[in-house]
Amino acid sequence: MIKTQILEKGYVIYPNALPAQVTQELLNQIIHTPLPQDNSYFRAHQDLFAIRNLLGEIPSLKTILKNNQVQQILQQQFLTLPVRCIKAIYFDKPPQSNWVVNWHQDLTINVKQKPNDVPKGFKKWIKKAGFWSVQPPVNYLENIVTLRIHLDECTVNNGALKVLEASHIPGIKPSQNLTDLKKTYNEITCEVPKGGIFVMSPLLWHASSKNKSMRHRRVIHLEFSNLKLPEHLEWFEGQA
Repeated sequence: MIKTQILEKGYVIYPNALPAQVTQELLNQIIHTPLPQDNSYFRAHQDLFAIRNLLGEIPSLKTILKNNQVQQILQQQFLTLPVRCIKAIYFDKPPQSNWVVNWHQDLTINVKQKPNDVPKGFKKWIKKAGFWSVQPPVNYLENIVTLRIHLDECTVNNGALKVLEASHIPGIKPSQNLTDLKKTYNEITCEVPKGGIFVMSPLLWHASSKNKSMRHRRVIHLEFSNLKLPEHLEWFEGQA
């Protein structure tokens, strides 16, 4: 279960979570990693650079999971431990990027295989490169906490995340309900300084705009859970 800190608004900001040296070390490990050829986990074009399965592709980054500040944040969010990192992604929204992320909830997890006997409530299976994406029952999503580690200052000018505060409370809602959701919940732009950590529920409606500045907006996106999957299902990443 998740503690009340994130239950009320759906998010919390730790503005000075990581020292400058730690933040820079994380960034250096990423930017000095050679861009491989024909690797489906790397996505690079003018408006976006992303690395999926981040801790698998750059194993040295696993040290962030043992970082004292990260561990303290996780202890503040989860009622029961241990937790594991079930998804890790790196996003860079480059200067003057036109990449826009529309309003959405994060509704899928990644598992290694799709069993013949699919567990009840697991739906919308999509085969990806080396894993399956699937939407689990809502109780799994309610027990996931996302940490977004900001490697650059993130402002309204370079594509800061926008959220509908407390919009996670009703659970999963179709996008057709977005107009009503916007009338019900306040839109907040979440500016975060370099080294800050933005913590959110995946059920919180969120979006981001273009990068209008000449600065990068680089983020490490980590999802954590303390739940075990049903028999015959296994997290694709699942870093303890």
